[in-house]
Amino acid sequence: MVDWERATAAAEKLARIDGVIGVFWGHRQRAQKFVEEEALSAHVVWKRDPSPTPLLPTHVDGYPVDVVDIGRPTHRAGDISCLQPVLTPSGRRSTASLAVRDGSKAVVLLSGHGTLGIENGQFSRRGAVQLIAPSGARVEGKITKGFVGGRVDHAVGVFELRAFDRVLDHPLARTAPAPVAREVKLGQRVTHFTCVPAGRLGPGIVHGHVRGLWLTPLRVWGAGGTTVAYTHTLFVHWSDAVPFSLAGDSGSLVVDDMGRVVGTVVAGSGDGETYVLRPHGLLDITGSEGWRTFFRD
Repeated sequence: MVDWERATAAAEKLARIDGVIGVFWGHRQRAQKFVEEEALSAHVVWKRDPSPTPLLPTHVDGYPVDVVDIGRPTHRAGDISCLQPVLTPSGRRSTASLAVRDGSKAVVLLSGHGTLGIENGQFSRRGAVQLIAPSGARVEGKITKGFVGGRVDHAVGVFELRAFDRVLDHPLARTAPAPVAREVKLGQRVTHFTCVPAGRLGPGIVHGHVRGLWLTPLRVWGAGGTTVAYTHTLFVHWSDAVPFSLAGDSGSLVVDDMGRVVGTVVAGSGDGETYVLRPHGLLDITGSEGWRTFFRD
C-alpha cells in the first residue's frame, strides 16, 4: 500500500531537479520494457550523455527512482481530428468529447488546444461551428460558452439533436453525464479512438496501459516554447503496434474496460507516449457546474 502523502513529498524533491518535467508513481522500465515493479518515476527532458539533466538519485526517502526519457511532451493539437471533428470559427478542428441530450438539442463538450480562439488568456470566439461526420456530412451548430485554463481551451457547442445523432457514430460515442472511473490502477488497460494511427490506413480503436499516476505537476510545451503545468494526469504507454495518440487526438475520450471515463488525451511525446487528463483536471477549467453537466461520479 502506497503512503501517498509520503510518496508525494519525495516526488516534490525530485521535481525540483533541473530537467525533471514531472514525477509519477509508476512501473519501472527494464531493458526498455515496463515491469510490475513500482517506483517514483521521474520523467525527464533527456537523460542520455551528454545531457542537460543531472544524474538523479537512485532512491529518495527510501523510495526507488526510475527515469523515463520522455523529451518535451507537447499538446496533441492538430489541424486534423477524426473523432467528431468540429470546424471552429478559427478555421481549425476541435474534438467533440462528450454530448448530453437537452430536449431537442445536443449540448457538446468541445476541446482542443488553440483551436477555439484564445486572446489574452480569454475565450474570444462564440459563433457557428460545423460537426463533420466520417461520411463528410456536416451539421451546423454554435458555440455558446468557453472555458480557459492555462493555454487549454474547452467550449460548449449546441447542435440540433436529430442531426447530431446521425453523425455521432464512432465506436466510443458517449452520452453525458458519463460515469467516471473513481480509481485508476497501474497496469490497467485503457482505450480510445485514435485519429490517425501510424501504420494503419485510417482511424481506429487503440489500447494502452497506465504506467504512471501523477504525484507532481507535469510540464507540457505549447506554442512558442511556453510551458503549461498539468495536475491530475496519467501516463499511458501504448500496447498496440501503433502509438496510443498523435497530433489531432487532443480531447479524445479515454475509457476503461467497463466504459467508464478515465480522462481525455491532452499531450504526448514524439514516440507515441501519452498523457491523459483526468476528468477532475477539467474541474479547474469548467467549474463545478460545467463539470457536473458532462461527468458523474
